Amino acid sequence: MADTGNTEGAHNTPADGSWSLTIHFTQGEDTTSKTIRIVYLPTGDIDFLNTIPGDLMMANTIMKPVIDLAQVISAFTGISLDVWRIINWIFVSSYWIVLGDLGRITPTTYTPLPDHPYYRDNFTTARRHTATNNIFVNDTLYRIYSNLLLNSILPALNLSAPPGGIAPLNESNILANQDTVFRRSYSCTVRKWKAPLTALVSILVAQYALIRGAYSLFIVIAAWYQKRKSFYGEISGFQD
Repeated sequence: MADTGNTEGAHNTPADGSWSLTIHFTQGEDTTSKTIRIVYLPTGDIDFLNTIPGDLMMANTIMKPVIDLAQVISAFTGISLDVWRIINWIFVSSYWIVLGDLGRITPTTYTPLPDHPYYRDNFTTARRHTATNNIFVNDTLYRIYSNLLLNSILPALNLSAPPGGIAPLNESNILANQDTVFRRSYSCTVRKWKAPLTALVSILVAQYALIRGAYSLFIVIAAWYQKRKSFYGEISGFQD
């Protein structure tokens, strides 16, 4: 299992100078989860200065089936497939695309509240980042990620590039902040206890069909029983 967070609650985002991919795993029958981290540079390369060599070695062991498959595909097709760069491309591209859909090119990150049963942000630790490492704003990063898409990912998936390739960044083709409208399709409600009389009325109204059905069934059975009782009473009187 992988995520982009960490247990220390530090700000961890591709908008920073580096970001870390956290991998949780267990070995064999061991039920204790272990954690390793792979630190990436904005260019998509592994940050070997801040990645523990033992963590990278274990990560390569875990990903060995995928790495071996990528090497076989590369040998037969000539497509360069660097598994760790592609993993970075998936996370970082998704990150900036989602942020762009929300109308922002710069994120604001927060650390979580300590010792809280549910994840909640500590708003006093807000940190606003710049767009320096946004791959849809930084021309150098845009070229790096576009080339990886065109030269490795699309060919490996047997997909064709868009006609004319991918347009370069320029004044008219660049991501910028914009106002985004959120449409709420439901009404927010707060659960609370109703007054006794209101609750009773609500229950009776909701259960009216069931109560009426049970009452009708009771009347039918009572009428049948009364007729049966009268019938046997008449027979008993006739015999006497």
